[in-house]
Amino acid sequence: MRRPERFDENEPLLENGILPSGAWRAAVAPEGLRAALLARTCAELRGRARRRRMLLGGAVAAAYAAGIITAVLAFGGTPESPGTTPELSGVAHSASLPETPPTGPVFSRDLLNDPEQFALLLGRSSREQQAALLKAAGNTYLNEFGNVEHAVRCYRRLLSLEPPEDGVPTNLDDSWLLRSLKQARLQEEHHENANS
Repeated sequence: MRRPERFDENEPLLENGILPSGAWRAAVAPEGLRAALLARTCAELRGRARRRRMLLGGAVAAAYAAGIITAVLAFGGTPESPGTTPELSGVAHSASLPETPPTGPVFSRDLLNDPEQFALLLGRSSREQQAALLKAAGNTYLNEFGNVEHAVRCYRRLLSLEPPEDGVPTNLDDSWLLRSLKQARLQEEHHENANS
């Protein structure tokens, strides 16, 4: 076990017991140092704030420019640029053209939300109009709503009204799903004919 050191209180801390005259005096900076240090510090802080504001302004300007460039690329020009708006002819028409009423029932997307109204419209329509309505409904379900199941249902009803004929070229206006269903129907008919 170590013995604690013993401190003699009578031991002098300083030689001769006298402190030098400047021992308790604090160090004083030269005359112009405080003013020069304050000026440099203020300039550095102002420079940092200025750089921060410039970076923020640059980011906002870059985002704005990116939006304008995107609009120009997406729409082919700004609205003020020539060639983007159609020009109207200077000839005034004295007699307005008569509005021709639609020959068949008009299809709207709202009909797809109400199946009863759509069924009533199909029941009141002629065979050609039914085919047009079923094709439009199938295209809307497929392309706008992404509902393949409802589109297949409409296309199958269309094919029961107008079965595809062998040797007739496919209609390019048909959707990929309708063309596939027509091709499958033709293959089924060929298979049934080969088995009988």
